[in-house]
Amino acid sequence: MVIIVRKKIRAYILLESLVGLAILVTITSLVISEINRQQSHIARRQHEQEVLILARMAVQTDQKILEANGVNIRIE
Repeated sequence: MVIIVRKKIRAYILLESLVGLAILVTITSLVISEINRQQSHIARRQHEQEVLILARMAVQTDQKILEANGVNIRIE
């Protein structure tokens, strides 16, 4: 009888460990996906900022077309 009780306790400990691991994996994947989403959002905003800065440079220097860092600006 003692052996069965110990096996049940070990099984419950294993089950609790697996549930805890599943929760940890879920939380970690949510955090990582949010970090990836934020990084892509930041990259888009930086590109928009770069375009606006380049457009301002084009206006200030009275140029119709300006290209820098792979960004082309055409003022009409």
